Amino acid sequence: YILCRTLHDWLLHDPRNATIIHCLNGQSETGTVVAASLLYARVLAVPREAVRFFCIHRMQSGKTVLGPSQLRYVGYIADIVSGRAPHKNEVLVQNITLSSVPRFNGRGNGCRPYVDIYQNNSLIKSTVSNDLREYESSPSARIVIPLNVSLFGAIRIV
Repeated sequence: YILCRTLHDWLLHDPRNATIIHCLNGQSETGTVVAASLLYARVLAVPREAVRFFCIHRMQSGKTVLGPSQLRYVGYIADIVSGRAPHKNEVLVQNITLSSVPRFNGRGNGCRPYVDIYQNNSLIKSTVSNDLREYESSPSARIVIPLNVSLFGAIRIV
């Protein structure tokens, strides 16, 4: 939602402003943001129409490449824009698991991951510390970052 609002505000600020939205393959994550932004700006009102619009204009086949969770989040934006809360339940996030180790460090063989959690645009949890563990990539390596935090409302996990 915050990304949609930021994009929308930027485009309204000056008619010469433009945005570029892209992900690794320019399909699933890009489609999620584009469809959600179309709903946020009220260009379209129905999530399936927004996804279809993206797929027709971006995908050669015209078929959707968005997964179930991405489609659900596009629906959440439609709910928020129409004044309905997507859900009101508190959720306990026990941990975040990375099933493989990204190769983001300078040596290209691992990383030192951390998580920041924002609730209603305020940082409520961060795992950043001076002694972040470094993980090295291997065929069976995975990372579990313990969180044990209850969340509700507008959440962003970075």
